[in-house]
Amino acid sequence: SRDFDAMFEVYKHAGDTIIQQGEEGDNFYVLDSGCAEIFKEENGVSRKVLQVGPGGSFGELALMYGTPRQATVKASTDCRMWAIDRKTYRHILLESTMRKRKLYESFLARVPLLSGLLEYERAIIADVLNETMFSDGEVIIREGEIGDRFYIIVEGEVRVTKMVNSAEQEVAQLGASDYFGELALLNNAPRAATV
Repeated sequence: SRDFDAMFEVYKHAGDTIIQQGEEGDNFYVLDSGCAEIFKEENGVSRKVLQVGPGGSFGELALMYGTPRQATVKASTDCRMWAIDRKTYRHILLESTMRKRKLYESFLARVPLLSGLLEYERAIIADVLNETMFSDGEVIIREGEIGDRFYIIVEGEVRVTKMVNSAEQEVAQLGASDYFGELALLNNAPRAATV
């Protein structure tokens, strides 16, 4: 992919410092082989906080937020890493965020409850959406519980049930672009159904 093409190989020997706490961030790293240890220094005392193995990554915080490195990373074995520089990383991150926003905005425009919003209002909602996956048969919300989330179905189907005369009864099936959980938020009331 284009993102992988932007990366370059970096080799470090056991004991080498890859990132130094307090320095300006230059690269984001993905460990291909070997192990690295992450140390955090506070009040002059350095303590190991994490060990990273193949597939692990580090260095993104300084690049995303323009802050000094928050920890030191040292190679505990010989390491082969793939790195990407700050400018490219930020460009890819921004591009990915914009792609996600456009996808969510177009989806939100098809949700009846939100279709009357202005484009910039949908953009604000798109920026705060979190995608969550649920397994078949998993309960997402339960009747009677306090609600703090509103759900929009991107793909798949859900069953909506209510307790009627001490028995669970299916009252609806919902699919893509349908939504649920809004009543508890709008009315500040317990969940009206199980989904």
